[in-house]
Amino acid sequence: MSGYVSDGHENAVGGLVSTFVPGSFGCHEALHMSFVLAEMVDRYLVEHPAIAGNEEWLAKATAASDALHGLYQAVGGVHFRGASDG
Repeated sequence: MSGYVSDGHENAVGGLVSTFVPGSFGCHEALHMSFVLAEMVDRYLVEHPAIAGNEEWLAKATAASDALHGLYQAVGGVHFRGASDG
């Protein structure tokens, strides 16, 4: 599985943290991806007839969507404050 840590960003919590602080492009990237993934979950899972027709699956897909939309709001709330601090 590829990701920031396995792609050589193992210092993201330490040495490279400034690349990902609120207001940075790295933080904006996380904000953007949380929105894209939330919209994809909505469009391709929550609205999918197989999911919509099964209460258990629909509840799980809706929870995933809600979590991603919540992440988007949380990151955005801090990111845009950080952008104006500089």
